Amino acid sequence: MALGEGTESLSVELDRPDGRYRAGETVRGVVTLGGVDERVRGVDVKLRWSTSGKGNTDQQDVRTLRLPVAALGGRARTTFELPLPSGPVSYQGPIIQVAWQVLVSVDVAWARDPSRELPIEVLPGDPYAGADVYRASAAPLRHALGPDTEPAGSTKARSTGMTVAGTVLFGAFATQFGTIGYVLAPLFFLAAGATLWGAARRSGARHVLGEPRFELVPAELRRGESITARVTVQPRRAMAFVDGDAELHGREIAVHGGGSSATTHNQDLHRDEVELEGPSELRAGQLITLSATLQLPRDAAPSFGSPSNHVSWTVTIAVRARTAGGVKHELEEELVLHVQPS
Repeated sequence: MALGEGTESLSVELDRPDGRYRAGETVRGVVTLGGVDERVRGVDVKLRWSTSGKGNTDQQDVRTLRLPVAALGGRARTTFELPLPSGPVSYQGPIIQVAWQVLVSVDVAWARDPSRELPIEVLPGDPYAGADVYRASAAPLRHALGPDTEPAGSTKARSTGMTVAGTVLFGAFATQFGTIGYVLAPLFFLAAGATLWGAARRSGARHVLGEPRFELVPAELRRGESITARVTVQPRRAMAFVDGDAELHGREIAVHGGGSSATTHNQDLHRDEVELEGPSELRAGQLITLSATLQLPRDAAPSFGSPSNHVSWTVTIAVRARTAGGVKHELEEELVLHVQPS
């Protein structure tokens, strides 16, 4: 019997029967073939992670091997080794799941290729083993992950301009539809005015507070560790510090479908808010740092990023101050936090 005629001639065994490995370790296994003839060209072994849940299915082959086959009496036996990366780890969330598989297929000429799929579980790696640091991929979405992702302030600036332009164009277009258009158009232009006013207020607050610098220390940490959120200001005039806060927010974001029919699902995982500490008086020209310490939960979901599925952690820092004339200035910034799986 040629191997291509039935999957009973292919068996795969992993070195760990429970299929549990830590990130950074090596998955080892043995492939045994029966009924081998000249049509068998080799064995392909892949290490893959894939997503499931409410979003589109994403997957990535992180390791691929082509193993030669040396048959003896119609049987062959070959081994493989697949080093695991530092992440992502296996994950079971409310709307996103990440699973790992070892896929083995036999390349048979002019016949169906027999295959086996073995699920494995990838646990967080040993933080003291010197393994590479895992960083979620930065996908071109609003909630792209990674410590190098730009803060939300610059995104807000672009989105403000796009919102205003779109609103004005839609309002102008609405005037072409008679009475209803002339009723709706002022509402759209009013919305554009409100957006511009909000942008002007934020710009004014940044100027008066001396172009504040928002930062997280560190911006990349492990579960259960603490993080300091701080904003450094240098007021251009004397001000009274009213209040401020730092909010830690963890969430899952899953996108189903594509284009205009895409649906985005959001699931909160964690929220925590802490007040900023600082002097009650902000003196003109003086560098002043306002800060708050946040604690990441010990069971925090690690950051993850793929085209349609994200586990996102952010810290939003808000500061509110008032000048001697009673004018209140408010400013906030959303910064991306990267949570390591170990």
